[in-house]
Amino acid sequence: MEWSLSHHGRMIPTDGLSFASGPAIIETVEYTIGVDAIVYGDADGDGDLDAIVPVSALDVVGGGVELGTAWYLWADQDGVAVQVRVPAALGNCDIVVESVTAVDGGFEIHEFHLRSGEESYTECGDPGSDKRTRTVTISADGPDGELWPVQTAPFAAFGGACPISVAFHGDPATADHFPAPNAESAALAGDRINTWPVEEWQIFRDGYSGWQLVGVNVDGHSGCAWTRL
Repeated sequence: MEWSLSHHGRMIPTDGLSFASGPAIIETVEYTIGVDAIVYGDADGDGDLDAIVPVSALDVVGGGVELGTAWYLWADQDGVAVQVRVPAALGNCDIVVESVTAVDGGFEIHEFHLRSGEESYTECGDPGSDKRTRTVTISADGPDGELWPVQTAPFAAFGGACPISVAFHGDPATADHFPAPNAESAALAGDRINTWPVEEWQIFRDGYSGWQLVGVNVDGHSGCAWTRL
Protein backbone atom coordinates (compact mmCIF):
# COMPACT_ATOMS: atom_id res chain seq x y z
CA MET A 1 0.00 0.00 0.00
CA GLU A 2 1.38 3.38 -1.02
CA TRP A 3 1.12 6.47 1.15
CA SER A 4 1.27 10.21 0.61
CA LEU A 5 2.95 11.92 3.57
CA SER A 6 3.23 15.62 4.29
CA HIS A 7 6.79 16.30 5.47
CA HIS A 8 6.54 17.79 9.00
CA GLY A 9 2.77 17.85 8.37
CA ARG A 10 3.24 21.22 6.65
CA MET A 11 4.65 20.43 3.20
CA ILE A 12 3.00 19.34 -0.05
CA PRO A 13 2.66 15.54 0.34
CA THR A 14 5.34 13.20 -0.99
CA ASP A 15 3.64 10.35 -2.89
CA GLY A 16 4.63 6.73 -3.36
CA LEU A 17 5.91 6.04 0.16
CA SER A 18 5.63 2.65 1.86
CA PHE A 19 5.82 1.19 5.35
CA ALA A 20 6.25 -2.37 4.07
CA SER A 21 9.90 -2.60 5.16
CA GLY A 22 9.74 -0.35 8.23
CA PRO A 23 9.53 3.42 8.68
CA ALA A 24 8.96 5.61 5.64
CA ILE A 25 11.76 8.14 5.20
CA ILE A 26 11.79 11.70 3.87
CA GLU A 27 15.21 13.36 4.11
CA THR A 28 16.38 12.76 7.71
CA VAL A 29 12.92 12.05 9.12
CA GLU A 30 11.49 8.59 9.84
CA TYR A 31 7.71 8.20 9.79
CA THR A 32 6.02 5.41 11.74
CA ILE A 33 2.38 4.31 11.90
CA GLY A 34 0.85 4.14 15.37
CA VAL A 35 -0.86 0.82 14.69
CA ASP A 36 -2.39 0.52 18.16
CA ALA A 37 -3.93 4.01 17.91
CA ILE A 38 -5.76 3.60 14.57
CA VAL A 39 -9.46 4.48 14.93
CA TYR A 40 -12.16 2.96 12.72
CA GLY A 41 -15.59 4.35 11.87
CA ASP A 42 -17.84 5.34 8.98
CA ALA A 43 -16.65 8.80 7.95
CA ASP A 44 -18.31 9.12 4.53
CA GLY A 45 -21.79 7.73 5.17
CA ASP A 46 -21.55 4.65 2.96
CA GLY A 47 -21.82 2.13 5.80
CA ASP A 48 -18.23 0.85 5.42
CA LEU A 49 -15.51 1.27 8.03
CA ASP A 50 -13.03 4.03 7.25
CA ALA A 51 -9.99 4.85 9.36
CA ILE A 52 -7.98 7.70 10.80
CA VAL A 53 -4.33 6.73 11.19
CA PRO A 54 -1.64 8.46 13.27
CA VAL A 55 1.82 8.76 11.70
CA SER A 56 4.61 9.98 13.98
CA ALA A 57 7.76 11.74 12.80
CA LEU A 58 11.27 11.31 14.22
CA ASP A 59 14.27 13.29 13.00
CA VAL A 60 17.12 10.78 13.33
CA VAL A 61 19.85 13.45 13.19
CA GLY A 62 21.41 14.24 16.58
CA GLY A 63 20.08 11.22 18.40
CA GLY A 64 16.45 11.58 17.39
CA VAL A 65 14.02 14.45 17.82
CA GLU A 66 10.26 13.84 17.94
CA LEU A 67 8.55 16.17 15.48
CA GLY A 68 4.92 15.35 16.14
CA THR A 69 2.12 13.21 14.79
CA ALA A 70 -0.14 13.71 11.78
CA TRP A 71 -3.50 11.94 11.47
CA TYR A 72 -4.53 10.73 8.01
CA LEU A 73 -7.98 9.66 6.86
CA TRP A 74 -8.48 6.54 4.74
CA ALA A 75 -11.77 5.74 2.99
CA ASP A 76 -13.05 2.27 2.16
CA GLN A 77 -14.34 2.61 -1.39
CA ASP A 78 -15.83 -0.66 -2.60
CA GLY A 79 -13.25 -2.61 -0.64
CA VAL A 80 -10.30 -0.45 -1.76
CA ALA A 81 -8.49 1.78 0.75
CA VAL A 82 -8.11 5.34 -0.59
CA GLN A 83 -6.13 7.94 1.33
CA VAL A 84 -7.10 11.55 1.97
CA ARG A 85 -3.77 13.26 1.27
CA VAL A 86 -4.32 16.31 3.51
CA PRO A 87 -3.83 15.46 7.21
CA ALA A 88 -6.97 15.74 9.33
CA ALA A 89 -5.01 16.73 12.43
CA LEU A 90 -1.45 17.54 13.43
CA GLY A 91 0.08 17.42 16.88
CA ASN A 92 3.28 19.43 17.37
CA CYS A 93 4.69 22.17 19.61
CA ASP A 94 1.78 24.48 18.78
CA ILE A 95 -1.13 22.02 18.71
CA VAL A 96 -1.86 19.22 21.18
CA VAL A 97 -4.16 16.47 19.90
CA GLU A 98 -5.71 15.14 23.10
CA SER A 99 -7.85 12.37 21.61
CA VAL A 100 -9.41 11.02 18.41
CA THR A 101 -12.56 8.90 18.61
CA ALA A 102 -15.17 7.47 16.27
CA VAL A 103 -18.60 9.12 16.51
CA ASP A 104 -21.78 9.03 14.49
CA GLY A 105 -20.94 10.69 11.17
CA GLY A 106 -17.14 10.70 11.38
CA PHE A 107 -14.26 11.15 13.78
CA GLU A 108 -14.21 13.53 16.74
CA ILE A 109 -10.92 15.32 17.38
CA HIS A 110 -10.14 17.02 20.69
CA GLU A 111 -7.21 19.42 20.45
CA PHE A 112 -5.65 22.51 22.02
CA HIS A 113 -4.17 25.33 19.92
CA LEU A 114 -1.85 28.07 21.05
CA ARG A 115 -3.39 31.50 20.73
CA SER A 116 -1.25 34.20 19.16
CA GLY A 117 1.52 35.14 21.61
CA GLU A 118 1.23 32.05 23.81
CA GLU A 119 4.19 30.41 22.06
CA SER A 120 6.46 32.91 23.84
CA TYR A 121 5.78 31.40 27.27
CA THR A 122 4.38 27.91 26.59
CA GLU A 123 6.66 24.85 26.59
CA CYS A 124 6.65 22.72 23.44
CA GLY A 125 3.84 20.17 23.75
CA ASP A 126 1.96 21.97 26.51
CA PRO A 127 -1.67 22.71 25.62
CA GLY A 128 -2.68 26.21 24.60
CA SER A 129 -5.83 27.94 25.76
CA ASP A 130 -7.77 27.51 22.50
CA LYS A 131 -9.61 24.21 23.08
CA ARG A 132 -11.43 22.77 20.07
CA THR A 133 -13.63 19.73 19.63
CA ARG A 134 -14.61 19.03 16.05
CA THR A 135 -16.15 16.26 13.96
CA VAL A 136 -14.40 15.45 10.69
CA THR A 137 -15.77 13.52 7.72
CA ILE A 138 -14.46 12.39 4.34
CA SER A 139 -15.92 14.34 1.41
CA ALA A 140 -15.60 14.05 -2.36
CA ASP A 141 -15.92 17.85 -2.66
CA GLY A 142 -12.19 18.55 -2.68
CA PRO A 143 -10.52 20.31 -5.61
CA ASP A 144 -10.83 18.28 -8.84
CA GLY A 145 -12.75 15.58 -6.98
CA GLU A 146 -9.94 14.94 -4.48
CA LEU A 147 -11.08 13.25 -1.26
CA TRP A 148 -11.10 15.95 1.38
CA PRO A 149 -11.37 16.35 5.17
CA VAL A 150 -14.49 18.37 5.98
CA GLN A 151 -15.56 19.50 9.43
CA THR A 152 -19.27 19.09 10.15
CA ALA A 153 -19.43 20.11 13.83
CA PRO A 154 -19.57 22.43 15.66
CA PHE A 155 -19.88 24.20 12.29
CA ALA A 156 -19.09 23.36 8.67
CA ALA A 157 -15.46 24.23 7.84
CA PHE A 158 -12.13 22.85 6.62
CA GLY A 159 -11.58 19.50 8.33
CA GLY A 160 -7.81 19.33 8.03
CA ALA A 161 -5.07 20.42 10.40
CA CYS A 162 -5.52 24.13 11.08
CA PRO A 163 -2.41 26.31 11.57
CA ILE A 164 -2.28 28.61 14.59
CA SER A 165 -3.20 32.28 14.31
CA VAL A 166 -0.63 34.99 13.62
CA ALA A 167 -3.03 37.76 14.66
CA PHE A 168 -4.41 38.92 18.00
CA HIS A 169 -7.94 39.49 16.72
CA GLY A 170 -10.21 38.72 13.78
CA ASP A 171 -12.14 40.96 11.42
CA PRO A 172 -15.64 40.49 9.98
CA ALA A 173 -15.62 38.36 6.84
CA THR A 174 -16.07 40.32 3.62
CA ALA A 175 -16.08 37.35 1.21
CA ASP A 176 -17.37 33.79 1.06
CA HIS A 177 -15.39 31.07 2.82
CA PHE A 178 -15.51 27.37 1.98
CA PRO A 179 -14.61 24.01 3.59
CA ALA A 180 -12.41 23.21 0.57
CA PRO A 181 -10.67 25.17 -2.21
CA ASN A 182 -13.69 24.48 -4.38
CA ALA A 183 -16.21 27.23 -5.10
CA GLU A 184 -18.87 24.63 -5.89
CA SER A 185 -18.91 23.47 -2.28
CA ALA A 186 -21.32 25.15 0.15
CA ALA A 187 -20.03 28.39 1.65
CA LEU A 188 -19.79 28.73 5.42
CA ALA A 189 -22.93 30.10 7.04
CA GLY A 190 -23.46 31.83 10.38
CA ASP A 191 -24.82 34.95 12.04
CA ARG A 192 -21.31 36.21 12.78
CA ILE A 193 -18.17 35.18 10.88
CA ASN A 194 -14.75 36.67 11.66
CA THR A 195 -11.48 35.77 9.95
CA TRP A 196 -7.75 36.17 10.62
CA PRO A 197 -4.42 35.11 9.06
CA VAL A 198 -2.78 31.85 10.13
CA GLU A 199 0.76 30.49 9.85
CA GLU A 200 1.75 29.82 6.26
CA TRP A 201 2.29 26.10 5.72
CA GLN A 202 3.63 25.18 2.29
CA ILE A 203 1.00 22.47 1.81
CA PHE A 204 -1.69 25.16 1.85
CA ARG A 205 0.22 28.16 0.50
CA ASP A 206 1.52 26.46 -2.65
CA GLY A 207 -0.75 23.43 -3.01
CA TYR A 208 -3.96 25.10 -4.15
CA SER A 209 -3.45 27.99 -6.56
CA GLY A 210 -5.84 30.91 -6.25
CA TRP A 211 -6.92 30.02 -2.72
CA GLN A 212 -5.88 30.97 0.80
CA LEU A 213 -6.45 29.16 4.09
CA VAL A 214 -7.47 31.45 6.94
CA GLY A 215 -8.68 31.18 10.50
CA VAL A 216 -12.40 31.64 11.06
CA ASN A 217 -14.75 32.04 13.99
CA VAL A 218 -18.37 31.21 13.28
CA ASP A 219 -20.81 32.12 16.02
CA GLY A 220 -18.19 31.64 18.74
CA HIS A 221 -16.45 28.52 17.38
CA SER A 222 -12.97 28.66 15.81
CA GLY A 223 -11.50 26.71 12.90
CA CYS A 224 -10.15 27.22 9.38
CA ALA A 225 -11.68 27.77 5.95
CA TRP A 226 -10.69 28.61 2.38
CA THR A 227 -11.24 31.87 0.52
CA ARG A 228 -10.36 32.91 -3.00
CA LEU A 229 -7.46 35.28 -3.56
